[in-house]
Amino acid sequence: MSGIFVGNSNRTTRTTRRGRKYVYSTVSFLIDYLPLFMGLAAVLSWVYFNVRLGPWCRILHPNPLVHLGFYLLGLWLLRYIVGRYSSDNQNLVCLLASIMLVLIVLSFGLSFFILTLKFGEGKKIPGAAYRDYNPEDFPGWFQNFALPRAPMSGNRRWWLHYAPCLQDSQVCEKFEHKYANQTAAEFFKNKFTRVEAGCCIPPAACGYAYNNSPTEWVRRPIFDDREFCRLWDPYSRPSRCYYCFTCIGAVLANVKMEWSQMAMTYFSILILAAARYIFRCINYRIHSS
Repeated sequence: MSGIFVGNSNRTTRTTRRGRKYVYSTVSFLIDYLPLFMGLAAVLSWVYFNVRLGPWCRILHPNPLVHLGFYLLGLWLLRYIVGRYSSDNQNLVCLLASIMLVLIVLSFGLSFFILTLKFGEGKKIPGAAYRDYNPEDFPGWFQNFALPRAPMSGNRRWWLHYAPCLQDSQVCEKFEHKYANQTAAEFFKNKFTRVEAGCCIPPAACGYAYNNSPTEWVRRPIFDDREFCRLWDPYSRPSRCYYCFTCIGAVLANVKMEWSQMAMTYFSILILAAARYIFRCINYRIHSS
């Protein structure tokens, strides 16, 4: 009688162990293919942006997840190839790949978190709800990394490639239509986007006065005659302020904001990567035993 109970107990233990192995194997399989899915999504995103946008315009739409996706795809292919031709060490290879995945995501997340420390917060404008952004408020390394060959220290030559991208997006045309026929009190209460404030409105330091329309600005008696102030021409509507320094600063601020969001995304992915590593460790121990 006791032998029957022992036999049933052994069968139950084996069934439980097989069920546990099945669960861990299934979860590990699904998590194993996460880098592949992210890599394929990165490739498709890269192709899409290259087809829809030129190389200069694409820089105005930063997506660091694409770079991470390429790294993850390469890591997955490396793990697959090594595991394919060395099946004896496949679990060990998967474990090492999981560690590399965690380290890569952690390095990306920390990098973008550090890169988006407080700088380029913009200058508050008295009586207005929006800010002015100046490229000089951003470190040189950030400017060069965010907008390669962008105009720094007064040289706007390379910005000529970026400004048409903003013009093609018709951001100022939409801005003018949205806020048409507002009084000055109403207009300055609006919280405009960074690009709207920097590229569709003359710089506050220049001394232009709002005249009941986003397209109507007049010079005050005290007018700043610096070069970037003369770039705003109220009578040449197609040009707007796309070539003003405030527009460059607004684009840099936009890139900085997107990088901050990417840092949070990376930390979310880090949690998934850590879960993958834990499951891989458990699976490795089960198969080793």
